[in-house]
Parts: sequence; C-alpha cells; structure tokens
Amino acid sequence: MSTKTAASRCSLDVEMALRGGCRVKLHAGPGMVKRAGQEDKEVRFILDNDLFMTGNVPINLSAGAMQTFASAGRQPVSGRRYPAAL
Repeated sequence: MSTKTAASRCSLDVEMALRGGCRVKLHAGPGMVKRAGQEDKEVRFILDNDLFMTGNVPINLSAGAMQTFASAGRQPVSGRRYPAAL
C-alpha cells in the first residue's frame, strides 16, 4: 500500500477557550482550495485558525480586544507559558 493511499483522511479540529474570554478554532488537514471561484484539482494541506470573542466589542474597545488576543495566544488556560515567537 502506498503512502498516499494509506490514510483516506487525517485531520485535526480543535476548539478551546483562551484567557480573557477569547476562543480559538483550529483546523489542520487536507482540503480543496478555491482560487478565483475555481477549485484546485490537487488536495492541499490547510492550516486554518479563527480567534474570536463571543458577543459584541464596542469600536472604542477594539484595540484592547486585539491586545487581549495577542496575550491570550501566548498563555493558554493551563498556565503554561510559551515563547512569543518561534
């Protein structure tokens, strides 16, 4: 059996809470990419993440909300610290 046919689909989907009321949805795995409305013929590896806060953030608090995302991504809920950049 070749490596290409050994697994029919292998992907990872994670949704978790971060500090400060932030949440993250992460998807990693194979998928089809559309460019200019046309689907690519080759399967690609896709890494997609969405950072969000529930509810509405008033425009005058949006800069602070972005800073919350920046700090929440470096320090998960477990309290373990990771470097700011790799």
